[in-house]
Amino acid sequence: MRILLVSANRLAEPYPVYPIGLDYVRGALLSRHQVDVLDMAVEPQATSLEERLQSFQPELVGLALRNIDNTEAADTRTFIREYRDLVQRIRGASAAPLVLGGAAFTIAPGPMIEALGAEYGIVGEGERLLDLADALSGEGDISSVPGLWVGDAASAASTEGDPARCAATSSPAPLGRSPRRALPEPGPQLDHYLDRSGMMNLQTQRGCPFSCVYCTYPQVEGGRLRPIPAQEVAEDALALQRLGARYLFVTDAVYNADEEHGLAVASAFRRVGLTIPWGAYFSPRTTDPAYWRELAASGLTHVEFGTDSLDDGVLGQYHKPFRRQGAQRSHEAALDAGLWVAHFFTLGGPGETPETVQSTFEAARSLRRCVCFFFVGVRVYPGTPLAEDLPGEGALPEGGLTPVFFEPPGWSLAELQEVADQVIRPEPGWFLGSGGPRMARAISRLHRMGHTGPLWERLVR
Repeated sequence: MRILLVSANRLAEPYPVYPIGLDYVRGALLSRHQVDVLDMAVEPQATSLEERLQSFQPELVGLALRNIDNTEAADTRTFIREYRDLVQRIRGASAAPLVLGGAAFTIAPGPMIEALGAEYGIVGEGERLLDLADALSGEGDISSVPGLWVGDAASAASTEGDPARCAATSSPAPLGRSPRRALPEPGPQLDHYLDRSGMMNLQTQRGCPFSCVYCTYPQVEGGRLRPIPAQEVAEDALALQRLGARYLFVTDAVYNADEEHGLAVASAFRRVGLTIPWGAYFSPRTTDPAYWRELAASGLTHVEFGTDSLDDGVLGQYHKPFRRQGAQRSHEAALDAGLWVAHFFTLGGPGETPETVQSTFEAARSLRRCVCFFFVGVRVYPGTPLAEDLPGEGALPEGGLTPVFFEPPGWSLAELQEVADQVIRPEPGWFLGSGGPRMARAISRLHRMGHTGPLWERLVR
């Protein structure tokens, strides 16, 4: 079967992100199907999609949806209309069935498949597209495809039941095999990312064992950690380096969720001879200086802490696996290992008050040699503990497709935004949100000058 995989993401702030998920889907499909990839961030021209559809003549089109919106309360941008326009273009040039996937689809599968009018959708790991492709090719039973959603357009050909219903009522069990990535091939797509940032991405494990009240990672990847063999990760990293990558960002939900596996990956990096730097998301729960020194010796340069708050009461409400003193010790241990450190805070969630916000600001001032990004507003996504616990939130607008943000009792997000703006702007190394278009332009300019990596280290106070 000829299958065209389309990455819908075009957001490039603060820098373009390579669609690593499609590499894994392609890796699963290539053994039995003919696969082509179109990245809309690389080929946004008005006719590129239609031309590819007409030349390749796919028998199935997979559309990867990364985000529902940009999650910023002060400058909310939803991508649903953009996705609808893209689906219309696909429909206008191809009669092939359309299957949706990606994190955005997994978060709200029913509303998404209804809004976009697709025949199918895959909840969870995209490699399950292989099961659907086999079934549509007559080599399997469509009713046994894990995580399959069937839309109106295909309901007549599916198993008995209502349209837009899932074959499994919850996120399916993890893959029974280790995911295997098909590395990018030299060409325009790879050049696009290498020319703009030199950054490529890497995954060392799937799943998130934590239960932060707002987070969708346990839905998207599952709540159980599933490591990818360290040697395979290192070999992929070395191959990306040989393809021209000058920096690797690890896309794990939390790299240090399994410290032993993280150390094994770092050891494998050194063993295969990886020489380019790398960075990742971390929880500020690891205080052992030896851990950070081992990672630094393997090439780690950037630590991005998902700290959210430095008030213990709010951290408890968020269900975070650390408290303020632990976060501060983790910060110091990472600095002592010679690493660049950034903290990302989310203000305005459960338990937040004017006093807890000031507590976070005061504690953040004690964090030396770092960058702090403060986001105002906690996006409420369906299926998260936050959505389930909120009174009257059982029916989010459009099933979660319309952005809704938690409102702390007693004060509005607009008031919090005003307070945060007054405090943050005078502080060197502190930023409200991701910095917006101005930050993105500055980073893009530095990348064009030959600098590589996330570059926030240049903002360290």
